[in-house]
Amino acid sequence: MLLGSHGFLNIALVGIPIGIFIIGVCFTIKLEALPSLALCTYVIIPRTLLAQNELTATLSPSLVILAVWIFRSLGQTNRATADAPPNRFTRTLAILLGFWCVLSLLFTFPGYSSIAWLFNFTVLVIIPLLVPTTKRCIARLEKAFTTTASVLAIYCIFEFVLKYNPISSILVHLGVPDVQHWSVYRSYGTLGHPLYAGMYFAVAFGIALGRKISGAGNRYLILAGLSLVGLMTTVSRSSIGAVAASAFLILAVHTLSNTNQTRFRGVAITTAIGFAMIGVVSSPIFQARLGSQEVLGSTNARLALTRITIQAASSHHWLGAGPGNSILGAKPFNPTQIIIENGYFQILISLGIPGLLLFIMLVAGTIIASMRNRSLASLGALVSFAVSIALFNIIESSKVSLIILGFLLLMGTRPYFVQDDVKRSAAEVSSSI
Repeated sequence: MLLGSHGFLNIALVGIPIGIFIIGVCFTIKLEALPSLALCTYVIIPRTLLAQNELTATLSPSLVILAVWIFRSLGQTNRATADAPPNRFTRTLAILLGFWCVLSLLFTFPGYSSIAWLFNFTVLVIIPLLVPTTKRCIARLEKAFTTTASVLAIYCIFEFVLKYNPISSILVHLGVPDVQHWSVYRSYGTLGHPLYAGMYFAVAFGIALGRKISGAGNRYLILAGLSLVGLMTTVSRSSIGAVAASAFLILAVHTLSNTNQTRFRGVAITTAIGFAMIGVVSSPIFQARLGSQEVLGSTNARLALTRITIQAASSHHWLGAGPGNSILGAKPFNPTQIIIENGYFQILISLGIPGLLLFIMLVAGTIIASMRNRSLASLGALVSFAVSIALFNIIESSKVSLIILGFLLLMGTRPYFVQDDVKRSAAEVSSSI
């Protein structure tokens, strides 16, 4: 919904000075720290607070920080310092996807929401894949994922015990409604919804598990455990499936590319995590959630989505209703206004078959690159993300959350970690962060 003149003026009076301050700070700190700062800002600032109006939802602090990083990176005179250059295959796919998005926008009737979504998708996903950066920047970014997830997990554990989110109670006084309506309490911290929090924990789990199985220190096992416990407090079925898929692929790649001794270590760790996941799903909390009426309703709604998506996509000749337009594109075929709880369905409706194919090729290609590089951390994170988005509407419902996709693709195509020199890489990372 567009802001009225008074609302826009009030936000501008507050937002412009804050934006200038953020930009000023971003020009004073190290270039390689900016992506990590953008990610931390995404986690710290409540997502639902930014979503209250289109201006803050579009020009989020995380986007501003990343835009400064892009500007400074492209403006560097000495490109030789960028030891993690863009991957040619990924760069080509990113350009093609961005080009198709622009074409789709031009040949539809774009509204503000379409333009805003494409702007965020371009800045948060497409352009970062074209920017030269450093391995140290990627290392900082991976540490930012696991650190913020651990802090968020501790908060969610307390939230779950209290059955109460202090942040939400503060936001209610600011006019932000509480989303808690389930028969089983589900934690979400600052991310506004259990599915967002669950996906974030699943991604961090994949990074931590990949690092540990690759031979990094035991602290990564602790970080993986914290992420798993945090995920449990969200009572998210899709996140459990994402964790299972990422753990399986990490173990498969590790088993096929290592000696018997290191294989045994990976199998032992993953087996222990498998038993932990069985314990999570078998817990009274998850069983109560699985047996609730809301789960049955959610499952039935998701089953109806296939029919709605096919009708909506075919009505636009499979070429898309326009970037970020899945809700409007599906509206004539969705009288009960079922949420499009599938990121791939959202893309199919909005960008058509060409857009969906390019998106899948981009994500799948990065997963394959991670497997070839034996970068288990980025592999686990990307698989967790790819599975998670198939079960909720993150692609269009939260523009700022696209930053997660952009960063995971960046990590997957330009890993700083080399399997053959684990100790040296770990020492460099610990000394530089």
